Amino acid sequence: RNDFAAQEKLSKVPEAKELVPGAPLYHKWVLYRARSRNEIVKKLGEVIHKEFPGIKFRMCTSALVPGETFAESWSGLDVKGMEPLVDEFLNMHYCSGKNFFDMLELNRKELKKPQRVLCDPAEDLFQYYNRYTPEKLRQNIIATYALGTRNLTLYPTDYYDAGYLTVLVRSFNAVAQV
Repeated sequence: RNDFAAQEKLSKVPEAKELVPGAPLYHKWVLYRARSRNEIVKKLGEVIHKEFPGIKFRMCTSALVPGETFAESWSGLDVKGMEPLVDEFLNMHYCSGKNFFDMLELNRKELKKPQRVLCDPAEDLFQYYNRYTPEKLRQNIIATYALGTRNLTLYPTDYYDAGYLTVLVRSFNAVAQV
């Protein structure tokens, strides 16, 4: 908070209660945190490229969401601001159906770096795994390839029942034929 106060030229260091949603400084605080995170990302990328030449710096992060600014998103990450700092994105698209299609289209339009789409139908939390069914995951896979991203990633530690496994085999076989 000291650095934030200095950057914003505040007369005093704000208390935590002055930085919560609805407080007058909240929006500036979110922007400050995003800039700070991107500085960390920049330094990390510099170290990776220096110490491991030829290795791509892939950032796993939240995806851009239609109708939201990064300051309003659940993560508060400035993904577009990260673009010059990374080689590739692995964006978390934890949804399906129209929300997935719209999010995928926005990310393809706004981000120029290569992207991998991450879905997690076996997520431990109900608020995430209830967004999927085997058929919705099939739609996500086909849409990802049809819209040109050509890379949908699942967690290697996920576990699936026969319904999901059947859909995964059929869906990836279908896009492999194109």
